[in-house]
Amino acid sequence: MVPISGLQTAALAAVFAFLGGAVAYVVAERADRPPDAGSVDVGFLQDMFIHHQQAVALSLSQVDNGSTGGAGIFAREILYFQSYEIGLMDGRLRD
Repeated sequence: MVPISGLQTAALAAVFAFLGGAVAYVVAERADRPPDAGSVDVGFLQDMFIHHQQAVALSLSQVDNGSTGGAGIFAREILYFQSYEIGLMDGRLRD
């Protein structure tokens, strides 16, 4: 094993510090910009938006058919929470 001098250790530390700073800069820059319309993030939100709308439609049919007990309570909870999340996703997609 070859011993490492103090200068080599300092140089290695400087290289790692630079690389760490560069990675942090790139991550911070990406976080400040909204994703492109064709990005995976936007596609995921669009898919989840539809998924939540389907859950709301199914829950509405349960409430309209007079479901009682646990099914009715669960359907109302889905209506409340999924509708709220649809609003959040819609706002995020508009941004």
